[in-house]
Amino acid sequence: MKTLRQENSVQTGLRSKKNRFENLQKGRLSGFQKISIKRILGGFSILCGLILCLLVLILPMVDWVQNQNLIDTFQSDVLDQSYKQIEHEMKRAKKWNIELSALSFPLNEQKAEEYRSILNYQDGIMGVIDIPSIDVHLPIYHSTSAQVLSHGVGHLETTPFPIGQRGMHSALSAHTGSASGRLFTRLDELETGDLFWVQTADQKMTYQVKKIQVVDPDDLSVLQPQKDQDLISLITCTPYGINSHRLIVTGQRIPNIEEKETVIQSKRGSLTYWLMLLLPLLILVIGLVVITIRIFRKGWWK
Repeated sequence: MKTLRQENSVQTGLRSKKNRFENLQKGRLSGFQKISIKRILGGFSILCGLILCLLVLILPMVDWVQNQNLIDTFQSDVLDQSYKQIEHEMKRAKKWNIELSALSFPLNEQKAEEYRSILNYQDGIMGVIDIPSIDVHLPIYHSTSAQVLSHGVGHLETTPFPIGQRGMHSALSAHTGSASGRLFTRLDELETGDLFWVQTADQKMTYQVKKIQVVDPDDLSVLQPQKDQDLISLITCTPYGINSHRLIVTGQRIPNIEEKETVIQSKRGSLTYWLMLLLPLLILVIGLVVITIRIFRKGWWK
């Protein structure tokens, strides 16, 4: 009888040890699973952040290359046109400008199609704007649609075509702080007296900044034409990141000055511009440093 009790006690002890071992294994497995999920989620989050920072750095460069190729194509198309073709397009643009005040907006389908057909070169480009002091060299497109403003400068269709007519006030608009490119991000650095150039068809016109204003988005009084003056206003949102107002830089046409014959020193860039430019790079560097420290010092899973 004593031997049987001893055997039962031994078996009970073995079963107890087995249960404890199984529970320990389950606990280890559960902990391992938790660690793995935590590791995967943490790594995925950091990876997504780094990829986003890389995109913010790379996209403007890609957009710049595309814009330069489009401008080269525009210049080539203009050179391929005959004098009669260019004269015909300029007459259409002048006629549109004269009749603009009688039009109602938004344009109906027929008038919208007519508008887009005037000065319409490859990919819908009507011209080019150059502002050397802030390193702007961009194509000008018809309208200010979201698609246009995502990668270039748009012509405000309620204003005349920028073709150098006296008594006209054209408006060109672009984003500030766009993820795809700098566009008009540095427009706030312009000062009275600065020069910029606008080309439509085969004519390149020189404009000098005469007035800089900050207005409400609905204030169109700043775009009123002035008798015997050819004006162009450059428009972007301000302040950066809030976009509650509009920055209007208005230039008046002056006798043509060849851009290549003008020594224009590029501005250094505002604090906002440099923060926008360097912040993604700073975040990327910090992220890489954090990853390196966790891998080689603490262990990725801790």
